[in-house]
Amino acid sequence: MGDWEGQANAFAIWTEGGWRFVQAFEGMQASEMLTGCPWRFTAGQWVRGELCAEAILVDGKKVLGGQLPAISAPSGGATIDVECRAQLTAVIAALRTHGLIAS
Repeated sequence: MGDWEGQANAFAIWTEGGWRFVQAFEGMQASEMLTGCPWRFTAGQWVRGELCAEAILVDGKKVLGGQLPAISAPSGGATIDVECRAQLTAVIAALRTHGLIAS
């Protein structure tokens, strides 16, 4: 183990003088240099790629917010359009898969 002995969960930085370690604390954040992927220290471990936000804005416009309630698949009606119903069902399934609406 060498330099890494006793450094579980620490944040490691390479310097000319060797490895330097900073003890991780709840909420500490870092980003991967190559990918920009975020890391956050939570509940005693590093978690990769999860973001916590109230909303996501692009050019000042909200494009993603909290999960909405479930939407029922289309049913009933006097005239049944099978193709339209299939497409609506696929859209609802995609929204559920992405966590945008509840199942």
